[in-house]
Amino acid sequence: MSRTGLLLVVVLGAVVVAAMLVSGCGGGRRLPQLVLTSAPPGGIAGYRGSTALWVVSVNMTPPDASRVALTAQSTDGVPCEVVPAQLDRSGTVEVIARPGATAPRRPGNVIVRAQTEEAPIAGQAQLALPLNVLNYRDQLGTEARQRFALFTDYLAAQHPEFGIDSTTTWDGWVPAPNILVVMWYSFLSADYEALIRWHVMIPPYDWTEVFVRERGSAECVWAGKIPTAGALVEEVTPPDPFPRFEAPIIDLGQP
Repeated sequence: MSRTGLLLVVVLGAVVVAAMLVSGCGGGRRLPQLVLTSAPPGGIAGYRGSTALWVVSVNMTPPDASRVALTAQSTDGVPCEVVPAQLDRSGTVEVIARPGATAPRRPGNVIVRAQTEEAPIAGQAQLALPLNVLNYRDQLGTEARQRFALFTDYLAAQHPEFGIDSTTTWDGWVPAPNILVVMWYSFLSADYEALIRWHVMIPPYDWTEVFVRERGSAECVWAGKIPTAGALVEEVTPPDPFPRFEAPIIDLGQP
C-alpha cells in the first residue's frame, strides 16, 4: 500500500472512531447534563410552623425526565420533601420545607440533589436553597382567609373548571414575615398554590390581589384583584412568573 493510501485509511479510521464516541457507540456515551434553577432564585424566610416552597426547574440534556429523581435535605434537620420525587414531563418539582416546633432559629440551607439511572452526571446536579428560620408567629391567617374566601367564591361561580370552592382545604403561612404595608399570605391545596397580597391603606388604595398556580407547573393560571373594600373581583392578566417574595428579611425578634 502506498504512503498516501495508508494515510487515508488512518484518517478515515479516526473519523469513524470519533463518530462512534459522539453517537454513544463503541463504549463511549454522552453524559447527561443537568441544570437546576429555583423560584424564588434566592432564599426564603420561614418560622416555626410555616412552609417554605420553591419551584425547581430541571433542564436535562438530552431530555429524559423518566430517568431523573430528586431529593432534598436540610442542613438543620428541617423536614423536607420533593413533589413529585420523580421528575415528569413538566420539568418542574416543588421543594417543600416545614420548620417544626424545635427548628433552630438561624439561617440554613436545603440541599437539592438530582440523579439519574446513569452515573456520573455532568453539569450542575445540586442546588443549595437558603432557608432562614425567624422568630415570628403567624398573625395574618384569619384576615387572609377572610379575604381569600371572596376569591374562592368567585372562582367557584365563574370558573368551576378549577374545582376550587368553599370545601377546598388549604394550608396557609406567611411567606414574608416582618413585612409591613403590603401583606403576603400563601395557601396550598392538593392541586393549587395561591398567593394573596393586600395593601394596608385607606380606601380607595386598599386593594387585594390573588394569584393561582396549578401544582406541577411553574405558571400562574389565574389572577384577580379587588380594587378596594366592597368592590367586586376583577380578573387580570396572570403575571409571568408567578409572584414570590424575594427581598431580604430582617429578624426583629429574639431567639
